[in-house]
Amino acid sequence: MQSERASIQSDKNNPNVRKQRLLGNFLLLGCSVLVGLFIGELLLRHYYPIGEAILQLDQRYLHRFRPNSRQIYRFSVANGGKKVLTVINAEGRRGDLVSRRRPHVLVYGDSYISSSFTQVSDTFVSQLEQRLKGDHSLGPQVVNCGVSGYGPDQESLVLEDEIDTLKPQLVIVSIYSGNDFGDLIRDKIYKLDDQLQLEDNHYTIDPSLVSAFAASEQLPRLYSVRLLQNVWERTRAHFAQTQAHRDSQTGKDYMDVWLRESRVEYEDYIINGDNSVHNLLEDHYDADVSLDPNSESARYKRLLMDRVIEKMQKVTAARSIPMILVIIPAPFDIVDNYAVTVDTHKYPEYRRSGLTDIIEQIALQHRLPYVNLFTPFREHGAGSLYYVEDNDHWNPEGQKLAAGLVADYIMQRHVLDASTGAR
Repeated sequence: MQSERASIQSDKNNPNVRKQRLLGNFLLLGCSVLVGLFIGELLLRHYYPIGEAILQLDQRYLHRFRPNSRQIYRFSVANGGKKVLTVINAEGRRGDLVSRRRPHVLVYGDSYISSSFTQVSDTFVSQLEQRLKGDHSLGPQVVNCGVSGYGPDQESLVLEDEIDTLKPQLVIVSIYSGNDFGDLIRDKIYKLDDQLQLEDNHYTIDPSLVSAFAASEQLPRLYSVRLLQNVWERTRAHFAQTQAHRDSQTGKDYMDVWLRESRVEYEDYIINGDNSVHNLLEDHYDADVSLDPNSESARYKRLLMDRVIEKMQKVTAARSIPMILVIIPAPFDIVDNYAVTVDTHKYPEYRRSGLTDIIEQIALQHRLPYVNLFTPFREHGAGSLYYVEDNDHWNPEGQKLAAGLVADYIMQRHVLDASTGAR
């Protein structure tokens, strides 16, 4: 027994043995760290896809959702501070894959419809599907065809390309009055010819835009590294936002800026013939159409919108598929005391319902069924239907109210019963 103790004591005093044990402990610690990092990496990839790009350029549509991509949307403190995981399916849409056994209702639109900041079950599309299904176990599948940053021009191309494949019973086109007029100018897909009819435009995508999209895809392979970058960027953005808040303009000043930008975009494209697309995602309020409705740019945009909607109607009518417009008001117009407001003394021609009224008149002119959300949203108390400050989209409550109104319209008029498009 004493000899064993002496041997143990000798091992402890042996420098080589101590080094081996120390090396073994380091190796064990290193393996534990590597295993921890590996597990953390797997968890990040599955639950927290930091920085992953969900949009990509497209030669025909300018851009589209990247199939099988995911992204985290983080709300500001003012809007609750929560996070939403946005998942794009293999077909490049939010929600379930298109069923081949159920009738389809296709809903087109921009970020109001794709709703990357809303849980799938709370989106307008999902809530509309639930309302149309009612007590039945199987109703029509409402397919989310919305893409962030889209204008009606891009939607017209997608509709044209997929309508014969998806064979819907009904097509719903949402028009966001806040910036869809300007999208038609920024996208440069169409213009008006000498007879004021719609014609295709031969556009190019600016190299800086190509580089910006490419940069969004060139991220570190390790998500743990992305996490560190994300923390640093958020910290830097916080201080930048704080400084910007100190130097910020008033809500009314923003309208002046947007009016100038609206006029410049029109002049560059229509007057000066610049066919290079410079901006796809940074949309702003259609201030010229709203604040200066008799201006040359406002008149042109109204007519261009009319022609694009008419084109979509022809696509659906040729297949005897009903089409409904859903007219979505901007919070700047409908919410009292919103963060950005209009100085009515400076812009006396402005009317709260001016932009939504234009879309309604287009629908009436073409005898196109429509649901204008302006009045019911206003009567409900629009302030509870939109996010605040840094997010000018509708919240789940706004989407729920809209889904109920559209579902009621469809069911009361038996739109799906009368459809002969694709049974």
